Amino acid sequence: MRRLALAVGIVAIAVGLAGCIGGSGDETDAQTQSVPEDPSEPTIDDPNVSFSDDDQLYAFPHEEVHETRFENGSFSPATCFTCPSSEQRIDVTSMLAAEGPSFLQVTVNQSARVISGVTVSIEADGAEVYEANSSSREASAVVAPQGGTVEVVVENLLPDASAENAYELRIQVDANRTLVGDDVPVEVAAPQDPPGLVVEPEDLEGEARLMVWGGDDGFLGHYPIDGRTTINVTEAASGPLVVYLAGAEGLVSLAPVNASATDASLRGLGTSSQEAVTDIASGEVQVVAEPDVVPIQAGLFIQGQQEAGTEYAGQLTNGDGTLVDFESGGYYTGNGARFEFPGERGDADLGPGEYVGTFQFSQATGGEAGVTWITYER
Repeated sequence: MRRLALAVGIVAIAVGLAGCIGGSGDETDAQTQSVPEDPSEPTIDDPNVSFSDDDQLYAFPHEEVHETRFENGSFSPATCFTCPSSEQRIDVTSMLAAEGPSFLQVTVNQSARVISGVTVSIEADGAEVYEANSSSREASAVVAPQGGTVEVVVENLLPDASAENAYELRIQVDANRTLVGDDVPVEVAAPQDPPGLVVEPEDLEGEARLMVWGGDDGFLGHYPIDGRTTINVTEAASGPLVVYLAGAEGLVSLAPVNASATDASLRGLGTSSQEAVTDIASGEVQVVAEPDVVPIQAGLFIQGQQEAGTEYAGQLTNGDGTLVDFESGGYYTGNGARFEFPGERGDADLGPGEYVGTFQFSQATGGEAGVTWITYER
């Protein structure tokens, strides 16, 4: 504000000098002249944010993490597939960022003289897994501890009765303070003076959008991200905002228009799932759900109670469009088997209001059908 005070002083001096030079001019006109806005003050139309300066960006409270760890191990000669020694676990929770998401990647290699049989996976207990991918020798996840634990699991699927099955495990963790990935809901302090949020894409692929909720969890909308984008959140209720990067793969940096007036804290959030169900008592059933908060994903499910075969179809719609539409030539429920039909995460048609699931069956089979949805959890 010191610059603004200086500008006001200069204008006042100039007006005074003009009065002296022009003689006895109209003093009222001089006093009502408007003071031009200081160009250094950020506005929603001209944020003046430097994304090379971390002090101007929203950031997680943890330090950056870039760590690689190697573990060597082996499985003793064995002939059974369910021996206690057929699985080994490594707790990696302490490697992860404590208060934000981390990218965890693991690979396993084993002795070339042994038949391929060692696999690796990632398991979480009470931790939040935002995204996960795996094959037999590699696994990766975007994960946050959230008070839980994360373990890397090595399994010996083809035990060798004559030799040890040795392996080398590579564990890599990366966590950035100012980058937010797709499929990760985060909470940011509401930008102040002016209430604008600036988004800077980082290698985004797809039709990127930012879903934004206000301090009262009211949904503000879907905002397309095309290059550096400023979002006006004047209509947001007071309190921290929630933002969710959807429609693309990649990362973004976030900044308040005026960092000097805003607490630039960034917090990763957990998620929770809910559902609305009805009995499959006829050839066509309908389920209506009205989530309290606009979800980040919605879908349908069918759960059987007895063995049965039937042709079936289902649709999930809301006031904005169709989120799920499927059909099949038949399904076999078994006892309690559940079939999930998820919609796209961050679908552009997700919005407030009712979500209606409609199912058609060639015969009533018993069991349940329903709508399921996932929301962030502050």
